[in-house]
Amino acid sequence: MNIETYELIDKETIKSVLSLVKLQDNARWVKHESNYGLNGEVGDYYALFDNCMSQDLRYLLIEIAPDHAPLELLKIVVNHYRPGGYIPMHIDAGAGLGCEMLCLTENVGQGLKFVEDDKEIFIQDKSGYCNKFKKLNTIHGVDKVDTDRYSVVFIFR
Repeated sequence: MNIETYELIDKETIKSVLSLVKLQDNARWVKHESNYGLNGEVGDYYALFDNCMSQDLRYLLIEIAPDHAPLELLKIVVNHYRPGGYIPMHIDAGAGLGCEMLCLTENVGQGLKFVEDDKEIFIQDKSGYCNKFKKLNTIHGVDKVDTDRYSVVFIFR
């Protein structure tokens, strides 16, 4: 498969990360509009870039970042999908040379969908689990959510 899923961190670490994420001031978050869908549509979600997050959160995320050797960690982005939020099917424009997405929340029916061999595949979010993109040109997206969804994107070079 184009995306491999594995457990990265335990439930206690998830609680610590999510707690710090939710403590971030609203002024630190930006409405993210740089990933256009395949048909030009724009998603509805917020991003917290590593240069805008608190030092405590940034250091914790660096500490738990996946090992993507020989690549090095380039940047970290926390995504927040509020109820009704989504990202249309797209191909990442700025995914560096490697990309992994860590789920911080899990709600039934929420997750990552992607296309492989002309079929749409759904991966249910599971907190603490990481989705490793084996092919960076994988078409993927997130359907509209009913409850808050948080994820962390690790980009490598």
